Amino acid sequence: MIISKGYSFYSLSMTINLKRNMTQKTYTPKDILNCLKLLCKKFPKAFDIHHPKPLKLFIHKDIQRILKKEKIDENILQITLKIYSGKPKYLQATIDGRYRVNLYGFEGRKVQNKHKAYAKQKLEELKQAEKK
Repeated sequence: MIISKGYSFYSLSMTINLKRNMTQKTYTPKDILNCLKLLCKKFPKAFDIHHPKPLKLFIHKDIQRILKKEKIDENILQITLKIYSGKPKYLQATIDGRYRVNLYGFEGRKVQNKHKAYAKQKLEELKQAEKK
């Protein structure tokens, strides 16, 4: 799957630094974009940037287990998932969605009301930030 030019990460303007075992690792926007491209390619029914669906909780564990050979950096994966799930389309899908999906697009548990409320709050915060 090709990531369109119009898809931008609002938090990619800065390099992301995380402390890991007392050393600092620097992640670039390219690292995160490469991780997202991999997820879209390997799991197209779960990761669709144009029509996102609410993802299964703790899906990162499934990704790491299935993609062991790719040796995805755990921090990059978590950052990518955080950015992906923080996009307005994803938040709206969470508000509107009835069920979460696994990596293969199969419906699982219902989206809980508290998660819908959180997504609604985050979406409102994004809209307010755009106005500034």
